[in-house]
Amino acid sequence: MMCCIGRAARMHQILLSTRRFGVNILSAGQEQSARYFAGRDRPQGVEHFRQVDWFPGNRLDVPLLVGSLAWMECEVTEVYDAGDHSIFLGAVLDAVRNPGEALLSFGDGFHQGMPAPRGG
Repeated sequence: MMCCIGRAARMHQILLSTRRFGVNILSAGQEQSARYFAGRDRPQGVEHFRQVDWFPGNRLDVPLLVGSLAWMECEVTEVYDAGDHSIFLGAVLDAVRNPGEALLSFGDGFHQGMPAPRGG
């Protein structure tokens, strides 16, 4: 699993120190959670998880969101400099997929399922 994090982001130092992260693939009904985590006015640190239902992962104790379509627990294996970002590569140590449709973000909004192809 790869994620790119800005060096100024709160998460950057957390990933460098803990060397682990969780990935939550949100289900179609979790738009409110997506908007909450995308916002800059949420509390910092562990406090921002008090507003959502979550549980600790089985392998790495990372926060995983209740109701997600899928979860992955990852351990950082490599970190690469990418200017004002770092590229974190993580080995997936555990993964679970649940039935349902994903919440997608594209074109200035959230959508359920796959977008219809554009003509042409």
